[in-house]
Amino acid sequence: MEDQPSNGITQNSSDDHPKATATYEVIITGQWSRSNFPTDYPKNPRFSSFVGLTHARPIDLFNVEATANNGLQRFVKDKDAQLLQKHIQFLTKDGKAGQLINTESINSGTGTLRFELTVDAKNPYMTIISTLSPSPGWFVGLKNMALFKEGQFVGELTQNLYSFNAGISEANDYNSSPKSSIESPISTLTGYPFSEDPDQMPILAKVTVTRIPHP
Repeated sequence: MEDQPSNGITQNSSDDHPKATATYEVIITGQWSRSNFPTDYPKNPRFSSFVGLTHARPIDLFNVEATANNGLQRFVKDKDAQLLQKHIQFLTKDGKAGQLINTESINSGTGTLRFELTVDAKNPYMTIISTLSPSPGWFVGLKNMALFKEGQFVGELTQNLYSFNAGISEANDYNSSPKSSIESPISTLTGYPFSEDPDQMPILAKVTVTRIPHP
C-alpha cells in the first residue's frame, strides 16, 4: 500500500510563479468516535499537536516500510516535537522547506482544530503528523498534499489523515507503553483495536484546506 495517493503536481508547475502566495484556513476534524470505532474504544482519546511543514518537492518525513527517524520516534514516544522541528528547520535552511507547522493539540477524538497557513508557489506541498493517545506508538499523518496544481493554487481540498504504527512497539492495544528502542519499520494500522476486520485501515481524522481570498 502506498503511503498517500499521488497528488499529480508536475515538477515544474510552480517554477514560473516563484513569488506567488496563498493563505489557507486549515481545519482538522477528528473522527475517532465510539460510533465509528466501537470494537475497543479507549478512554479519553486525543491527538497531540500537529507538526509539519510546507515544502518544495515531495519529501519523506515518514515512510511506510522505513525506520522512523529519531525526531519522529521521540515525538511519537514522548510527545516531544523538538527534535522533529529541528529536522524541519534543517530542511528549511537547505532550501527544501518553507514554513514550519506547529499547532495546538486536539483534546478529544472528535474535536476540531483550525489554523491559517500561508503557502508560496515555491513550497506548495504540506505534510503534517500528530501522535495518538492512548497508544503504544501510533500516529496519523498526511504526506505531500499539493496546494498548487496546473499553474494555480487550489481553492479547496479535503483529504484523510492516514493511521500508522511508528514501529516502536509490536503491541496492538491502546495502553501498552512504547519501547525505548526501535523494533520495526513504520507500518499502516489495520484491524484491532479499531476494527474486527484485519484489513480495515482506520481513518481517525481528516483535513480540509480552503483558500482565503486576498482583500
